[in-house]
Amino acid sequence: MSTSAVTQLWRGQAVYIRSLFEANKDVRDPRQQKVLLRETEKLLENWKHPDPYRAPTAPGGNKYERNIPARILPYASGSH
Repeated sequence: MSTSAVTQLWRGQAVYIRSLFEANKDVRDPRQQKVLLRETEKLLENWKHPDPYRAPTAPGGNKYERNIPARILPYASGSH
């Protein structure tokens, strides 16, 4: 939703999502909850940003594992 440049469009989407939560807030049956969860996950997949933000130092970020400190290896025991 944050990718929408038009505030009215963003607000409409927010109201729609909120209405989905309100319509299902009293569902107690675990089977029906599973169905709702699957449907919601499908919606999230469809609405996902095509190029999501990743923190630079997080896995998948452009600085992930850059300049990590060298591992300190234990000294070999015994003679060389």
